[in-house]
Amino acid sequence: KGFTAPSVPPTVRQPQRSASSSPSIWPWLLIGGFLMIFLLSLAGLGFWWYRQSHAAAPPPAAPLSPPETRSVTATPLTAMGKNETTPAAATREPQDTPTAQSAPPTQTKALLQPTATFTAAPKTNQTSTGGGYQAGQTRINPADGAQLVYIPEATFLMGLTPQQVSLLRGYCDDPGCEELYRASSPAHQARVGPYWIYRTEVSNAMYAQCVAAGACTPPKKASSATRAHYYGNPQFADYPVTRVSWYQAQAYCRWAGGRLPTSAEWEFAARGTDGRLFPWGNAFPTPERANLNYWYNDLLPVDAFPEYASPFGLLNMTGNVWEWVADWYSERFYAVNTQWDHPTGPARGDVKNGAELKVGRGGNYWIREPLSSVAIQDWDDPTAAGVGDGFRCVVDVGP
Repeated sequence: KGFTAPSVPPTVRQPQRSASSSPSIWPWLLIGGFLMIFLLSLAGLGFWWYRQSHAAAPPPAAPLSPPETRSVTATPLTAMGKNETTPAAATREPQDTPTAQSAPPTQTKALLQPTATFTAAPKTNQTSTGGGYQAGQTRINPADGAQLVYIPEATFLMGLTPQQVSLLRGYCDDPGCEELYRASSPAHQARVGPYWIYRTEVSNAMYAQCVAAGACTPPKKASSATRAHYYGNPQFADYPVTRVSWYQAQAYCRWAGGRLPTSAEWEFAARGTDGRLFPWGNAFPTPERANLNYWYNDLLPVDAFPEYASPFGLLNMTGNVWEWVADWYSERFYAVNTQWDHPTGPARGDVKNGAELKVGRGGNYWIREPLSSVAIQDWDDPTAAGVGDGFRCVVDVGP
């Protein structure tokens, strides 16, 4: 009939994708995991920082207890105050920078009255009939008001025995200590006296009289270790004068009608006839017996520690100030000298750092215990006027 059916277009066939060509989600899972780990790490670090910055401060450490007081059976010392070793005397002066003026320590008066009981050694062979004076008898020196103590003529043991050297070496065995042990031994019999000796160290008030009279020059400085105004301050009138040279000490004693004691005279007045190491006996010093080892950090009154006097009643023969005596210093003098009847020391002194040396005795407020023995001879330049240097005088017995 002339009509034809329209043709049907062929079906378009869409390409098929295989399963292996489909996009994968695993890379995204890995990236997400790494991001999560990174974020958790940042969170942990922030938390740690917060804890550290807000942590409570640790409690303060408990204060150290003061060192136990040493006795004669103590273990060896391991410190020398401000110096770890004991060099020669001329180099062991402590730092000389006093702080602002300060009053004496509040505990001083209590410690000046120790509770221990002191029994003086018997004065065997220490009584003299010459002039009717008795050993330990006192009188006043009209020149300066000092109390004089009578010391009779006697023979006594001077210097250190081997046993005493061994004992002291247990407390200090460095080269500086060993030199002083050699200079103070061997022990020997010496004869001295009679004479009068000052019961105390020369005080600031006593020395000021000599300065006012024009016979003495003022101390090198008016300060002490911790007191900017010490010499000339009424508060410290009865404290020992210090910062004076050997020549200044000699000038004072001459003005007062006396002289510096010989080393032998000083030692006999300090220890008597029984060869003791310290004025009160052989027990080692403690803060109740003497001013040593920076226990008080500065000087104390000249009449401190009355219960721990020497057999003749002298005070502070150990500690407080180191005391000039008349003798030249020679390390070998004890070993070579053969004349011990009223000895006056060697004709010349050893020379150190260009200075010919004089003897000093008794230690001072910063010297350690073993070197404060009354049997120890120490030394210094006679022109030195250290913060711990002082003296006392003797007056000869008249006809």
